[in-house]
Amino acid sequence: MEKKSFVVNLIYFLLIPFIVCLTLSVSYVVLDPFKVVKTYPYFYEKRFNGGVALHKDYVSTMTYLHNKKEHKYDSFIFGNSRSMFFHIDDWKDYIGKDTHCYHFDASGENLVGVLKKLEFVVSHGDSIKNILLPIDYFTIVPENRDNRLLSVLSPVLIDNANWWSFHRIFIGAFVSPDFLRTYIDFRLSHKIKPYMQKKYIDKYPFNYDHISNEMRYDDFEKEIKQNTFYTNERMKVFYKRPDTVVTSPVCIFDNEKEILSKINSIVKSNHTNIKILINPLYDQKKINPVDLAWLKNEFGECNVYDFSGVNALTEDYRNYYENSHFRPFVASNMMRIVYESNGQNCK
Repeated sequence: MEKKSFVVNLIYFLLIPFIVCLTLSVSYVVLDPFKVVKTYPYFYEKRFNGGVALHKDYVSTMTYLHNKKEHKYDSFIFGNSRSMFFHIDDWKDYIGKDTHCYHFDASGENLVGVLKKLEFVVSHGDSIKNILLPIDYFTIVPENRDNRLLSVLSPVLIDNANWWSFHRIFIGAFVSPDFLRTYIDFRLSHKIKPYMQKKYIDKYPFNYDHISNEMRYDDFEKEIKQNTFYTNERMKVFYKRPDTVVTSPVCIFDNEKEILSKINSIVKSNHTNIKILINPLYDQKKINPVDLAWLKNEFGECNVYDFSGVNALTEDYRNYYENSHFRPFVASNMMRIVYESNGQNCK
């Protein structure tokens, strides 16, 4: 009797975690909170009013695959989240209204991600007439991909070589108590509560174009015009910058040179018009002159423009939403300088 009781207890002991794991696995697939399991024609509504933060690399890649046959993209904006603010309507003023443009950006994007996306476009036979590539120190330094949830490469970009590790990351996030509590509360209440804002929930509304994959934070601009945006809470992130000029350390070494040279090889073979812009970050750090000289030598003086450091774009905090992202009018000014320079940047 005791032996039988032991066996029964052992079965229950093993069965309970199995049922829990099975339930969570099925829930992950059925609910698909991160939208990385099922196929979607578009990932955001035209008006996004908050919800689970999605994997922008995956969103950009799968949206491109879904739309490319119909829309025949020929011009691409690559880069990290700062590249979102280079609006396509503004870009078309310089590259032509008949171009078919696409935002192929990713959160925390780095050079490997840019190269893989560019190779992916080439592998699908799309024309690449124009590339706009805003970069900064954080694009070049590979260690910036510290948030694996948001920045791991989409499996299809590398022939599904990371399929299991990709989903393992999201399954791990899904089963964490923090996420489950937040997600269940959000689904039931349909409200974004203060504690949720740093726990996988994107609270900021934006307008979304599912054809160009462009996100526009028009609400922010409206608040700025009404003088209600720069609250005391938002002002806390605008720290005091050094009084002296600060230069970033050299960050383009052999590995980065190899990746950038591969990008340039694709550019040349496709006769692509590329413009590389060094982002004007709030920290006002100047790109290292060694790195800048290498980029200009590799891609050509006419194709590399430096907006980093202390200048009119970086001086005023009102040119930024916070200390990481500049406003669209700043990006628009950068494009105007780049495309209206009439060769003044050339030797």
